Amino acid sequence: MTIRLARLSIAALLMLSRGAAALDPGQSVARALDQLDAKRYSLARAYLDPVVIDRRLSGVQRARAYYIRGFTFLSEGLYVSAAQDYQRALDLDPDNPHVLTELGRLYVDGIGVDKDLAKAFELLQKGARGGNDSACLYVGYALLTGTGTQADVGKARYWLQEAADAGHVDALVQLARSYRAPFANPPDVKKALEIYQGAVDRGSVDALVALGYVYLGNEAGTPDRPRATEYFRQAAERNAPAAQVAVGYLDVSDKRYATARQWFQRAVDAKYPAAYAGLGNLYQFGLGVAADRTRAIALYTEGAELGDVRAQLLLANIELQPPVTETKAAAALRWLRAAAAQDHPQGRNGVAWLLATSKFEQLRDGATALVEARRATEIAPSATTLDTLAAAYAETGDFDNAIETQRRAIAAMKPADKNIRAELDKHLASYLEHRPWRE
Repeated sequence: MTIRLARLSIAALLMLSRGAAALDPGQSVARALDQLDAKRYSLARAYLDPVVIDRRLSGVQRARAYYIRGFTFLSEGLYVSAAQDYQRALDLDPDNPHVLTELGRLYVDGIGVDKDLAKAFELLQKGARGGNDSACLYVGYALLTGTGTQADVGKARYWLQEAADAGHVDALVQLARSYRAPFANPPDVKKALEIYQGAVDRGSVDALVALGYVYLGNEAGTPDRPRATEYFRQAAERNAPAAQVAVGYLDVSDKRYATARQWFQRAVDAKYPAAYAGLGNLYQFGLGVAADRTRAIALYTEGAELGDVRAQLLLANIELQPPVTETKAAAALRWLRAAAAQDHPQGRNGVAWLLATSKFEQLRDGATALVEARRATEIAPSATTLDTLAAAYAETGDFDNAIETQRRAIAAMKPADKNIRAELDKHLASYLEHRPWRE
């Protein structure tokens, strides 16, 4: 019985293939689209397979079939096959804006192809010029942030306005952002607020979050915490995890730990990376809940693995609490490197300090420490980052630069740094004796 059923199944598939091949190509594509609407992706491909190899069709017609078949692969998570079909479609119809956009998105995320932001920008820019409004949004964002291309705020605004005019409310949020620091010099906060409000009027939750941060800081003048809180709460109640985290931290600062935990938990349930550190902090220090270090570390770890820098730095700090073993120091280095990979100054500074000063010889790497310390100092010049740079110079044996940099670190101290003056003096004394510093 089993063998007979298997044979019948194969026969049915052969009949389907013959039926698809016998159809007019236009009919085949129409049938494929019907199957696509029903989410029967393999059946849709059965109708498209003969179309993509039909040499009687024009390149544009076959390109359309490849594009649709690529979408069926994408819908089933078969990303390599999707990328291959999109590329075949592009080979046949190089200026198709929709194919350019879809293939560009794969390069943005590194799905089915190696991640390549420059290649993604090239494809999406062609798609935008061809009239794809989703591509316009990405190109505007890329030009604003320098993602895969050189930043150009003027050009970014042009493309973001094109996307906004086509109905993309997210483009308004990015357009408003372009009038704030560090993108605008000088900033035009009035213009930014006007655009954000327009986005809110069109239903944007992200614009509410952005307005909350504008009023929480001093961009619009004196900080207006009640107004900021109101914007955050509106967005939080509409299930915006970023706003839920913001409200959570505001509640923590007001010692409303029970409501803070509820907001953090809602954002954690949505797998929002930044929420894990907030909730973990409550458990680590027993704020409104029984202290639970194990639970805190588990939360930090989940957030860190999702890419949250704060969680990564908190885990590194926990690993470096005495007594520090080589295993714990290596674990801390792993998390610091994860933060450094996101160009976070504390991550880079932490990596450099460990590689330059660790008592564990296997972990030390003066050359890499110097690279990381220079970048940390470039991003966030301070007495602390200069102190690390001096330690890196000392680890490489360049004591002249170590001494000069350590003196710069001492000179750069702010009143709030007075508690580290004695430590910085000890480091200088070590370098004057041509000894690298060891923790």
